[in-house]
Amino acid sequence: MRAILFVLGGEVLSKGIWALAQLILIRFMAPEQFSTHSLAVAWHTMVFAGCLQSLNQVYVIGHDELQLEERESDFLALQFAFAVGGIIAGFLLADGFQAVLLPWSLLVIVSAINECARTRLRRKLQFGRYSRVEVLKSMVFVVGLAIWALGMKREVTAAAVLWLHAAGVTASLLATGVRGLIETASQFPRQLFTLAREILGSKIRYALGYFMLLSVSTRMDLLCLQELSTTEQVAVYAAGYRLYGLLMMALTSVHVVLIPLLQKATKRDELMHVLRRHRQLMLAVTPMFAVLALTANWWFPLIDGGRYPQAVTVFQILTAAAAIGLAFSPYVGILLRLRDYRFLWWCAISMVVAQPLLYAAAIWRADAVGVACATTGVFACLNLGIYRRVHRLFDLREAEGTDAVLEESGTLRSAA
Repeated sequence: MRAILFVLGGEVLSKGIWALAQLILIRFMAPEQFSTHSLAVAWHTMVFAGCLQSLNQVYVIGHDELQLEERESDFLALQFAFAVGGIIAGFLLADGFQAVLLPWSLLVIVSAINECARTRLRRKLQFGRYSRVEVLKSMVFVVGLAIWALGMKREVTAAAVLWLHAAGVTASLLATGVRGLIETASQFPRQLFTLAREILGSKIRYALGYFMLLSVSTRMDLLCLQELSTTEQVAVYAAGYRLYGLLMMALTSVHVVLIPLLQKATKRDELMHVLRRHRQLMLAVTPMFAVLALTANWWFPLIDGGRYPQAVTVFQILTAAAAIGLAFSPYVGILLRLRDYRFLWWCAISMVVAQPLLYAAAIWRADAVGVACATTGVFACLNLGIYRRVHRLFDLREAEGTDAVLEESGTLRSAA
């Protein structure tokens, strides 16, 4: 619980600073520039989360199985190969943000290096340092943005914001420390293709596929809206989504802590302890979500100056998605601990296949508001399916008893 609260505190401070930047963007960016920046961020999320963070999740959950302690250089080379592939895909498929491809590419590269360094802190459970570098990244970004927009009175363009974002990530990387990465990178990746074959030949490939598809699905809403609706509706949805993203800091901090803790659990009692702490956190966070949603009609226009009236409804609907994601977040970690990767893979495939059809119908009926409803429904179904799967594998309500079910699964070691 202390680790979760420490990371959450860092996330609150970091995202609080980041919120100032979002207020500047929503208030001062022209709708066309805001739409362009939102699409660039969506593609960055798909490349960064889909390729790089997915591999870093594999680093956490498959560290021992793949013997990554002795193959750091090979794994690092694999990450950079994914980053280069993502940049090439961005150049080939970019639609709506071609004018900012250069700063976008730089942001992808520095994000890749920074995420490698931060994942090693996470693996070692160094959550204090992990949080501090996030705060630094946000501070550099918002100070630079404030100087650019308020001090120098320059136009807040999508390109300028991406350059400043890259500067913040670079500052975070330097604070995290690159000595270990440089030493690792200096070693020739002799077993790169062997490592890739082992990942693709093991059950971990399903986990990698799950994380990649999940990252694509999280931004499919904006991409479908871009293709099927207007630039104005993209800006409306993006405004509501930006502030909803601030709520997701709670879910992010929980995932950062829970997945490593669940991976290190060796007995059912340890698993139950983590879940009890999560329930306590839910009791504290859920009322805040409700208050923000209910009062959005009052405070949201103060932020956007009344520019995007429909964004209030978008935010209120997406708040429900954030609460659902936070409530069910441990169960994804449990399935990862039980190595039920194939189930997660098929869940992600089902979601990615269903989303375009649902979004098309939602956009036809209600544009940005319809997309928000469809997004909440899709992720509610995903989390409910995962919850039912966990309870089908073993009854988590039985806090007392032996670890027989866990031992039979072959995933949790006996403490004996």
